[in-house]
Amino acid sequence: MGFSRVAYRGLETGSRSVCSHVVRNGGITFVLTSPLRSPHNTAKLERLFPSAEEQEHLKEIHEHLARHGDAVKDVAFEVDSVDDVFNAAVGNGAVAVSQPKTMEDENGQVRVATIRTYGDTTHTLIQRRGLAKPYTGVFLPGYRDETTSGDSDPIAAFLPKVDLRRIDHCVGNQDWDEMEKVCAYYEKVLGFHRFWSVVYKDICT
Repeated sequence: MGFSRVAYRGLETGSRSVCSHVVRNGGITFVLTSPLRSPHNTAKLERLFPSAEEQEHLKEIHEHLARHGDAVKDVAFEVDSVDDVFNAAVGNGAVAVSQPKTMEDENGQVRVATIRTYGDTTHTLIQRRGLAKPYTGVFLPGYRDETTSGDSDPIAAFLPKVDLRRIDHCVGNQDWDEMEKVCAYYEKVLGFHRFWSVVYKDICT
C-alpha cells in the first residue's frame, strides 16, 4: 500500500503499557497499537504505571480487543480549534471521553480531546496550529521520529509506487434500523451534512 514508518512509541520511549507504530502515505496516517502488559494484576500495574490515565488506556485497549479483535478504535479529526469543536459537540449531546488538554515536547504543542460515537468507537480531535508553540514534529508528543531511521521496507524498492492522498470515506456498519439515528447524531453533534445515500438497489456485493 506504499505506507512508510514515521513514528514509534514503546518501551524505548518510556511507554510501558502500549506500543504504537505510526505509518503514513500522503495525507493518510494509521496508528497501529498493541498492549504490552496484562491489565489483571492491578497492584503491580499501580507500581508500574502511577498515571491513572495510563492504566485506563491499557484497560480500554484490552477490553476492545476482547470484544472486537483487531479493529479500528478511533478515527481522528484535525481541527482548527479543539476547544470550540469539543464544546459544541458536547453541548449537542456528545459524550466526552477525555477533556481538552495540551501535550508538549521539544517539537512544540498539540491540543487534543476525545468524544464517543456509535458502539465502542471514538473520535479524537487534534489541533496543531494556533497554539503558543505550534507543533513541528512528525506526529504527536511522546512519539519518536522514525523518518530518518533508515529502517525502510526492502521490498518497497521493487514494487510500483502507491500514491495515496486522502481517505474519501469511512464505513461505520450499523445494526438494523440504526443508520438514520447515527446519521442524525453526526449532523447534530459535529455539523456533518448528508450529501449522498446508497440504497439496496445500488449494492452489488
